[in-house]
Amino acid sequence: MDFAGLIAGRERSGARVTFRVGADWQHGRTLFGGLVAACAACAIRDVAGPARALRALQVAFVGPVPAGELAVDVDVLREGRAVTQVRAVAHAGDGAGCHVLAVLGDARASALPVSAARRPPARDVDELADVPFIGPPMPGFMRQLRVRWAEGGLPFSGGDTRASRLWLQLRGEPAPAELCAILFADAMPSPIMAAATGRLHAASLAWSLEVLAAGTAPAAGGWWRADTELTASADGYANQRSTIWAPDGTAAALSHQVVAVYA
Repeated sequence: MDFAGLIAGRERSGARVTFRVGADWQHGRTLFGGLVAACAACAIRDVAGPARALRALQVAFVGPVPAGELAVDVDVLREGRAVTQVRAVAHAGDGAGCHVLAVLGDARASALPVSAARRPPARDVDELADVPFIGPPMPGFMRQLRVRWAEGGLPFSGGDTRASRLWLQLRGEPAPAELCAILFADAMPSPIMAAATGRLHAASLAWSLEVLAAGTAPAAGGWWRADTELTASADGYANQRSTIWAPDGTAAALSHQVVAVYA
């Protein structure tokens, strides 16, 4: 099932929202983390309401979440005059797989100037071909996305690169930009994987995502872009940051991740 259909098929019972997710969204023995976080954000919206813009997510991947019935339990911690803070726990069965803290906030009147990042140049998406889905070692969820590689070394190529730029698009129907920004912020392989020549596995442990104005549109098809930079790596961990660009070229999210590397 494509992402839009998966979101549309959710069911709510009080503060619990349930999604049915097939094995085609897996990343190894767990569901793709970006999808789990996007489902949690969708559940947060259902419980906390649509009025306030999502400003930030803090995500901790505690344990594996298998395919099947994904339940998200939502707890509104505080609702102030302008800001709402929410906690969500996503799990399948008895185990808690993902903890999410979200901050939602109304727009504020301000005399300060508006500042917006500009998307740096990269190879045009129309000049590139889709990366084919070839099965392992590619994660299964990649069959749900179209990917065109604009810059940086491919995983397992043995290249000496610390950055990548990828064009990304959902297969199937468009989905809300807010959820796409979350999904795509975790979709690209870590640049550290380019340094490997053999099998290497990497998994996100902790993730901080700041959602910008472009991430609040109701729906957005077209090509997104994820620019990722490796900032440090040691002791089997990598630190990286990404900027997620909406199809209109505006910045939709800023992402910071700690990645465990198994090599």
